[in-house]
Amino acid sequence: MAENRVLVEVFNGVSVSGCDCASGSCGSAVCGPVPGLEMATENLRLRLQESHGDAVEVRYIDTTATGLAQFPLVARASAAGYAFPIIAVNGRPVLAGAVDVDEVRKVIAEVTAG
Repeated sequence: MAENRVLVEVFNGVSVSGCDCASGSCGSAVCGPVPGLEMATENLRLRLQESHGDAVEVRYIDTTATGLAQFPLVARASAAGYAFPIIAVNGRPVLAGAVDVDEVRKVIAEVTAG
């Protein structure tokens, strides 16, 4: 990744806080991986590519097999009750619960502005 590129990572996984996985739910959230998130991430990638070209890289990371140990900030966000998907920009979790292209664009604008 070039140094001036913005990295957007969309994390999928299993909630580590506040789940009653016997019922399969965490209040309004889902305990397990979010279905269809890989496709939503690809849509995000395409939309950001349209508006930002190669200045933004988008990655989908499914932590259900690998766990969250290598992503401590995402683990902390999940433990604090934030629902997957958790979206990180340049390594910092900034959004949770949905893939919202407009919100991701706002964060990218903030990151690149200053």
